[in-house]
Amino acid sequence: HRVDRRQRQMCIRDRYAVGQQRSLMMADEHKFASLLVDRFERGHSNGGNSNSYEVQAWYGDSYNKLTVKAEGEFAQGRVEDARTELLWAKAFHPYWDVQAGIRNDISANGPSRNWLAFGVQGLAPYWFVVDATAYLGTEGRTALRLSAEYELSLIHI
Repeated sequence: HRVDRRQRQMCIRDRYAVGQQRSLMMADEHKFASLLVDRFERGHSNGGNSNSYEVQAWYGDSYNKLTVKAEGEFAQGRVEDARTELLWAKAFHPYWDVQAGIRNDISANGPSRNWLAFGVQGLAPYWFVVDATAYLGTEGRTALRLSAEYELSLIHI
């Protein structure tokens, strides 16, 4: 009786065992990429034309992402001001990521600066997208950047 039960258990285990090559993957095992362009503007004035942009892109899975955030202005083929962040994002809650990385600021009128960045980004209650990042620069310089966004659909089809 004991041998029959053991043989049945091994047969069941062999039937449902997953080999080296899996045919199915869970959704959180796939790598995805995203590109979000919040602003890409061109302005005309007597002093010349200017352009501004705000872009965020990421690549990774549900738990780990490499994120690039860029915002800036350029005119006459020259960068006026730019902020670029390269961050690693790690999910710590279903709707929230902790982020750490570096930030580079370029300014035509002032010095360029490099910063260490640490923050959180996620979806707060009532569908507010919140981004809070603290920066530590050279010579003890610090900065804090907070933003919250809410999308309002005027026409819902």
